[in-house]
Amino acid sequence: MRIRNDINPRLQAQILFIDDGSEDETLCILRALCANDKSLHYIAFSRNFGKEAAIFAGLQYAKESDCGVCALLDADLQHPLGLLPQMYSEIFTNQLDCVYAVRKNREGEGFVKSALSKSFYKINNLLSSTKLVQNSTDYRCFNAKYLSALCACDEYHRFSKGLFEWVGFRNQAIEYENITRQDGVSSWSNTKLFSYALSAITSFSIAPLRFVALLGFVVSILGIIYAFYIVCMAVFYDTKVAGYPSIMCAIVVFGGLNLSALGIIGEYIGRSYEQSKRRPHFIIAESL
Repeated sequence: MRIRNDINPRLQAQILFIDDGSEDETLCILRALCANDKSLHYIAFSRNFGKEAAIFAGLQYAKESDCGVCALLDADLQHPLGLLPQMYSEIFTNQLDCVYAVRKNREGEGFVKSALSKSFYKINNLLSSTKLVQNSTDYRCFNAKYLSALCACDEYHRFSKGLFEWVGFRNQAIEYENITRQDGVSSWSNTKLFSYALSAITSFSIAPLRFVALLGFVVSILGIIYAFYIVCMAVFYDTKVAGYPSIMCAIVVFGGLNLSALGIIGEYIGRSYEQSKRRPHFIIAESL
C-alpha cells in the first residue's frame, strides 16, 4: 500500500490506523503494511475502547506530529476518498479551518435506523445550544488550529460530532451520496446507538435536568389544586372521596415520576463520577 499524493506532489503525508482492539487479523495486516512503508503508522489498543477513544488517539497523534492539515475518516470505506482533494483544496482556497462531509441521503440504511437518526438530530437540536447538521459525518479535513482546539477538550465521555460544532471556527460542508458498507457488518446495534445518543444529549445539554425541575413544579401545583378541590367537595357538597383507587393511582404515577427523575439525575452524576476518576481514554498495546 502506497500513498498517492495527487493533491500536492511536494506534500509529505502520513496515514495512521487505529486498531480498536480488533479480534481478527487486522493487527497482523497493519504490521506488515507499516513495516514496508514509512509513511504508514498504526496504534493498537489493549482492548476495545470505543469509537470516541480511537478518534481521540488519532487526534493526539496528529497534534504531536505537528501536521499542517489532518483528515479523519472511517476505515470501512463508507467515506469516499475522492473527496479528500476537494476538502484539502477548500481549506486553503476559502481560508477555512474545517471542511466536513454531509450525506445527501441515507440510502441503503433500514427504515427504522434512518428514522431514529433523524429523530436524534431533531431532539438534540431542540435540547442543546450546540446544533448538529443533519446527516453530518466524522469525515472531515481541518487545520492545526482546529485540531489543537479538539485535543484541548479532555472530557472522558466524548461526543465528537458535538465537539466539532462546539469548538467553532470557519467550517464548510460538502455533500456526497451515501455509500453502503463494503464488507462485514457494523457492530453498532440499536442499543449501542441509543446509549450513544443519550451520551450525546447529556454531554451538551442540561435541559433534561431543567425539565425534571419544571415537571416537579408543575406536578406540585396540580397536586395542590387537586387537594383543594377534594376539600371543597367534601366540605361544601358532602361528596365522598374515593379512597383506595385514587391513592393507588397517585402512588403509581408519582413513583414513576420519581424514578424517572432519579434516573436522569443519576446519568449526570454518573458522568461526573467517571470524569473524576481520571482514567485514560485508552491504553496502547503497541504502535509503530
